[in-house]
Amino acid sequence: MNKYEFIADLLENNKLDNSQREKVFKLIANELKIEGNTQIQIENRIRKIEDKIRDSQNLKHQKILSVNETLQVDMPGYIDPIHLSNFLIAYNKDPILKYTCHEIDEDGLMSIMEICEMEEFELEKYHMKMASLFKELSNEHTIPKNIWTLINSYLNGGKDWSSDKVKLNWQSHELLEWGKRNIGFVPNPDNSLIYSTNNIGFDFLPFKSKVFDTTIGSFSNLVIHFKNLFHIRADNSLKKMIEIVNVGNGWDSKIEFRVSMFRDNVEFFTDVDKLLQSYKKIISIIIHVSDVHGLGRPIVELSLNEVNNKVLFSILHKNATYKKTIKNTLERIGQKHSELIKNQINGLCNLYIQADFDNNEFARINLWDGKGRSAEIIDKVTGVDYQLIFN
Repeated sequence: MNKYEFIADLLENNKLDNSQREKVFKLIANELKIEGNTQIQIENRIRKIEDKIRDSQNLKHQKILSVNETLQVDMPGYIDPIHLSNFLIAYNKDPILKYTCHEIDEDGLMSIMEICEMEEFELEKYHMKMASLFKELSNEHTIPKNIWTLINSYLNGGKDWSSDKVKLNWQSHELLEWGKRNIGFVPNPDNSLIYSTNNIGFDFLPFKSKVFDTTIGSFSNLVIHFKNLFHIRADNSLKKMIEIVNVGNGWDSKIEFRVSMFRDNVEFFTDVDKLLQSYKKIISIIIHVSDVHGLGRPIVELSLNEVNNKVLFSILHKNATYKKTIKNTLERIGQKHSELIKNQINGLCNLYIQADFDNNEFARINLWDGKGRSAEIIDKVTGVDYQLIFN
């Protein structure tokens, strides 16, 4: 090692304070003057030493990052949930596409005919326009593959769609034949248009939706069913859907559910199927933890609210503590949580956990939000709170 390498290693030492570093640089300058260097040469030599220190520090930083990446090597690339909500909002606002998730009223019919340049409504021309606009919108937005597939199947056919495995779509043979026999009439009219045209639209043999506990027997029902897959609102209440899930899985007898500040009038666009899947996975984790650690009958408090322009859905396991230390959680979140993130959470919402970690330690940890995992030390809290944050 020459003396300049020795100086660089000395300056790299984090134990040196600023005044000590300044003394070292003065000694460097004096040493270089003794060797007969000019001022410019001295400055260049010092700059090279500073560059060596900076490169060494960057290398150390890269090593730290690689360790973090190794810890999460089996995790997918982060998908920001803003992409999903932006696309769904744009779809719902489009003057043509929005009537694939709304009943058509008289004003809507006039708007469709004007945009599609029709003298009277023709289903085939309407479908050509909607298919073209969906393609354009898909190219403008980043869409999760499952969402694109579901909507494309609903509009253009190819396979069944939604958790109810619905086969009927805008290109179904039965609907197209109905359209040819009913030029001038829409398949999904609202009540006012039914009254004014004396045509109820396209109807079919009713079937039951297990997701929403509703009966669907007309195309007007079907477009609302499609809308309900993406839009949480007062008449498509998340609270009601959760109650259906709890009863269907027999959880209402195994768990003491409590509701706290669950606002039914909160509206947001999301993948409702994936949201309900996430809820099921988290409840399953809670039941598993309670059984393994003998915690007794779980007490689960549910809430839905708006916080800082976001929607917060909280699933709080009140009579529990988190069964890992804060350090262990930051290093490795475990298989069940990893699968939850990979299969449901990523692209849907961000996920945090706020918990009592035992030993009088309380923290909020970002399990999945596109940033490096970190712990925010907080005041005392009760239980383990899974926080799903939606745009």
